Amino acid sequence: MATLEVSHISYAFTKGHPVLRDVSFTLEEGTITLLAGANGTGKSVLLKTIKGLYQPKQGTITIAGNDCTKDRKKRLAEIGLVFQDAGTQIVGHTVERDIRFGMDNIGLAKAVQDQRLKDVTTLLHLEERLKDDPRTLSGGQLRRLTIAGVLVMQPRILIMDEPFSGLDWPGVRQVLSTLRDLRDQGTTILIVSHEAEKVLAETDHVLLMEEGTMVADGKPQVLLATLKQHDIHIPDIPFEAMTWL
Repeated sequence: MATLEVSHISYAFTKGHPVLRDVSFTLEEGTITLLAGANGTGKSVLLKTIKGLYQPKQGTITIAGNDCTKDRKKRLAEIGLVFQDAGTQIVGHTVERDIRFGMDNIGLAKAVQDQRLKDVTTLLHLEERLKDDPRTLSGGQLRRLTIAGVLVMQPRILIMDEPFSGLDWPGVRQVLSTLRDLRDQGTTILIVSHEAEKVLAETDHVLLMEEGTMVADGKPQVLLATLKQHDIHIPDIPFEAMTWL
């Protein structure tokens, strides 16, 4: 089942200078999709447009069969976005307060908050760190904390911008393991990363952007040569051996 359908989206900051041009793709429920491309191709603008931070100039955005193009609040609620710099999304002085922040803002009952907090921290292995200052967390733990703050809001779709930026090998493994667990539980995940080699073996689907347009869309095994042709680093090893887990 299609969780997200983006059809013929275009966006421009100034008239006559489009950043996104006729972009279309579909994300299936419970899958991980990698969005790749060089700097300046429009990837971050696309994420923010899908999320509802920007409004497309034309085209449609459909979530679970419902046209949400003009319903920014719906997109903001249904789509969780984790930014590249995890520290910018940390607002609480403890792990628990940070995770509760969004739930407090929308007035969720304490019993509901407590259950969501328990579920998410168990899933992300943060239950032992609830009283800790976020500044004491490792890079991988901090990234998982930002994911936790998004997941307790129960978005249908999780978008991550450069989730491996600044992480060491154990941190990368932690984040990949988390993404795999989330997919197995039915979460639809879209990842933007310049480090395709770290996530490619875990992806179900790959999108490739160039100059604001989608130039490739398909299975990762099929698109290896295409990715290399567009200067995406792909190690010269069999696809099955690319896993970091």
